[in-house]
Amino acid sequence: MGTSLIIGQNRPIAASRVPFEAVGLPSGFALAAIPQGPSPALPWHFGSPPRHYLLDFGAGCREVDLEALGTGTDSVLLVVYAVRGVRTLSAAAEARFTVDGSVLTPAADVGRLTAIVFARLYRHGGGWKLRALSEGTSRGLAHLGRLHGVIIDDDGEPVPLPPVPPPSDERSAGAPAWTGTGFLVAPGLMITNAHVVEGARALVAAGFEGRTAVEPVIIDANCDLALVRLQADVAGTPLPFRTGHGPSLGETAITLGYPLAGFLGAGPQVANGSVSGLLGPSEDARILQITTPIQGGSSGGPVLDTRGRVIGVVTASLQGVQNVNFAVRGSLAQALVEAAGRSALLANDDQPEADVAGVARITRGAVWRLEARR
Repeated sequence: MGTSLIIGQNRPIAASRVPFEAVGLPSGFALAAIPQGPSPALPWHFGSPPRHYLLDFGAGCREVDLEALGTGTDSVLLVVYAVRGVRTLSAAAEARFTVDGSVLTPAADVGRLTAIVFARLYRHGGGWKLRALSEGTSRGLAHLGRLHGVIIDDDGEPVPLPPVPPPSDERSAGAPAWTGTGFLVAPGLMITNAHVVEGARALVAAGFEGRTAVEPVIIDANCDLALVRLQADVAGTPLPFRTGHGPSLGETAITLGYPLAGFLGAGPQVANGSVSGLLGPSEDARILQITTPIQGGSSGGPVLDTRGRVIGVVTASLQGVQNVNFAVRGSLAQALVEAAGRSALLANDDQPEADVAGVARITRGAVWRLEARR
């Protein structure tokens, strides 16, 4: 039996590989080791293949390889959670956790919690330390991640639309690794998703006015938004944001973007649906739910109303169901423009309404394909 750590207590870790184990954990529960870092990270996916930093020995025993994490990670959350949030951890109240030989016991009163951080590995003074914790939530693994600044796909949370690789006959040294969508919001500035630009060594915007390199200005991984700067002067009128009132339930939601770029042609694609919900999963007020069809490559494109005003930014889709898609609220994208010291273009209800074709005609010059290269 190893030494016991009470909640809040810590101790140094000597070895680079840290085993952790759950004893008495019933079926329906799982363990995870989720890295954190000072720079925005790509989303942590619940259903991904085994990770390079995590070894799984089965029967509730795993091992974190600290050396495999790299310098961009400064801590690792060790988490126990109810799979898909269908059960509370009250059924696992008798479970005990061992981390690197130390026994950790979360708070006895787990109540209706569905996910708990029971330990944290963190860098300290050139080495690593272990701290016993008991920090939980009743709203599932994805919500626990948000509390700690980590985006988590809990196989039922909205999943960022996957990057779209070029067709096989276009894959060459000069071809993009993936594509997304961006739109002009001020002269020389464009909004897209954080997950479109993260991990890219170089970014290029391609539109009706030609091609130009772009560089990130602000990345807000928490809202999955990025503001990028075009390196060349381009024509095109920035899209206005709606002012005066927010989106309404049931109103028309029009998207322009470059889904499946290279497969569906070189130009932007338009689609329309409606605003089907004013909150995202777990009542997330940053997110709108839309029925407008979207695919990989649509990420970062504008969601427009019938006056051509931005009400959202395409971000994610719920897998395995039809037309349950998500957009970041346009007001958050507007705030990102203003955070860069620029004034966003605003429009009220005085502007005349148009049909879908009319909205596409007046806005398509502001919507660009983004190409990312590693």
